[in-house]
Amino acid sequence: MYKKMLFLIVLIFVSCTSSGNDKAERSATSERARERITVTVDTARIAPLERFVRTGGAAAARRLLSVSLEQSGYIRQIPETEGLSVGPGELLLVLDNEKQKLEALGARTALIKALVAFGVEYENPDSALALLKKAQGREAAPLDVRDMTQVLKGGRQSEVRMAQSGLAEAWNNYRRALLAYRRTVFKAPFPGLLADIAYKKGQWLPAATEALKLLDLSEIRLHCDVLEKEAPLITAGQSAEVVFPSLPQKTFRARVFAVNPAVDPESHTVRVTLSIANPGVLIRPGMYARARIAVKTLPKRLVVPRRALVLRDNRELVFVVRDSLAQWCYVQTGARNDRLVEIVSSEFNLRPGEPVVVEGHFSLAHNARVNPRAVFRVK
Repeated sequence: MYKKMLFLIVLIFVSCTSSGNDKAERSATSERARERITVTVDTARIAPLERFVRTGGAAAARRLLSVSLEQSGYIRQIPETEGLSVGPGELLLVLDNEKQKLEALGARTALIKALVAFGVEYENPDSALALLKKAQGREAAPLDVRDMTQVLKGGRQSEVRMAQSGLAEAWNNYRRALLAYRRTVFKAPFPGLLADIAYKKGQWLPAATEALKLLDLSEIRLHCDVLEKEAPLITAGQSAEVVFPSLPQKTFRARVFAVNPAVDPESHTVRVTLSIANPGVLIRPGMYARARIAVKTLPKRLVVPRRALVLRDNRELVFVVRDSLAQWCYVQTGARNDRLVEIVSSEFNLRPGEPVVVEGHFSLAHNARVNPRAVFRVK
């Protein structure tokens, strides 16, 4: 009897304890259900979807000129400071050319004498000058049989008189001397900056040897390679954005300057050249850059940020927030870029303006209660 009473007391105690634990667990579960998970959301919306081609390359000067001379000699004048800005027509390189200068002056004097003599003997000086200008514009070519026949028959009298008087010879001698003098002088053909100065005043400069470089950095050319399958999407004039890792705080606007029609048979790529304005000379030749070329715009697409996509069981879905519940919404996607993705269709009829979770969604369950923290709008 005593044992039965003891058993009943223990059984009642265990039942009460178990009942209390169940109530506590149900209470905790209910409390967790009432908790809201804070998430960041953006909205699905109708917007144009830009498609891009990504590439990269090294910067180059708009124009690069290797300064050298056809004639060798001792350097009489050369800049000493790299980075110096020069204008068109400024002297960049001069050899010791006193001999060539004197020969050019002597040939000029002889030409003046021949002009005067020709004008006195045959025609007025104005006619002689007109003949010289005509001869200057005429390409040098050997006399053929027809030309010789015309001369022998009394034709081409102006040329005959110039030859007989010595004017033609004086003119050719002057041009030859002037050419020899100009081969000792180099003037800047365009404004730019000096770079890679390799010689100093007084040094011997061999013919056809680079003494320095002249760079036009008012614009930069960015030479990039794109895959041959992407090349048909790119045409001259398209806009692009360029970022240099060495200038991380700045994004440069660019345009497609040229597209090489040939494909590299080894890499199966096509060279595309971008043009970038460089007013502050922030960009220097050789700097590497990443580029994004806008190749196509799809108008009026239902899009969401790519950050909203989640992959579950090899299917893409987004969490759409409805009545403070994050609901799984399987989607079929279309075109995309690095920021946005097109929603072609959706399981729960995703509509423009509905919030979708872009942060804090990887551990969410279906119908989890959420607290949208803020709208993070992708520009």
